[in-house]
Amino acid sequence: PQEDTPSPLKLVISETIIRQLDLFWGDKAEAIGAIRGALVKFYPDGPDLNALASDGTLEQSGWPKLRIVRLEAHYAKPRLELRSAHFAIGKAEDMTATGFFDFLEGGGGGMQVKLQATRLPAEPFLKGYWKGKFAGRFNGETQLEKKFQPGEKASAQGAVKFLEAELHDVPMLDKVAALTRHPQFAHLELEELSARYEWTGSRLKLSELRVEAKKLIRVEGSLTIADEQIDGDLQIGATADVLDTIPGAREKVFTRAHDGYYWT
Repeated sequence: PQEDTPSPLKLVISETIIRQLDLFWGDKAEAIGAIRGALVKFYPDGPDLNALASDGTLEQSGWPKLRIVRLEAHYAKPRLELRSAHFAIGKAEDMTATGFFDFLEGGGGGMQVKLQATRLPAEPFLKGYWKGKFAGRFNGETQLEKKFQPGEKASAQGAVKFLEAELHDVPMLDKVAALTRHPQFAHLELEELSARYEWTGSRLKLSELRVEAKKLIRVEGSLTIADEQIDGDLQIGATADVLDTIPGAREKVFTRAHDGYYWT
């Protein structure tokens, strides 16, 4: 047989371009995701690899579709480091992300990702009853974590503050508007809506909750939603103008007065 001889050629790949990358992951409905149509450039960094992506979309179950503005990543086995990522919903650049993913041999590993949102619209995230009944934009930050183990659920914690928010076409608020003779309740504009949150699977805990429609109502406190049950400690305040339309409300229910509201 012919013997191998040294080649006079030396091949060095300095850049690899994939003009339309489609990447899919997840095998269960709640975990399915994809990157579609992204322009990706790969650059070697010694034994490691750098990547720069733009265009295309990021899709994940339970989230609206995000447009990829720019994404920079570094891979050094077994860790994929997300150095900087910028996403958008619509035309504006709304969300940034940093973090890492560990892919261990034989399974295992995990992820930690920090997300920051700026003036992000709430409507694309709404489902079920509240879709079409709530509108607004918010700033927020989230620390998202997940272990890559069977049965492990993702968890998240962070804070959210709405810059503008309004509720409409909610039957309960329509009844409050009629009862108090304050039509503003039927289309409720909130000057303040903020909270800290912790989420694990089907359990959501809200703390430092602040909700206010000035000159109408304010709510403060905390609550937990788990297994379709709500448990919490909420303080509800209403103005004298609202309560005066309900006989006995100030004398028997909303008995503490401070900060311009009567509280229960």
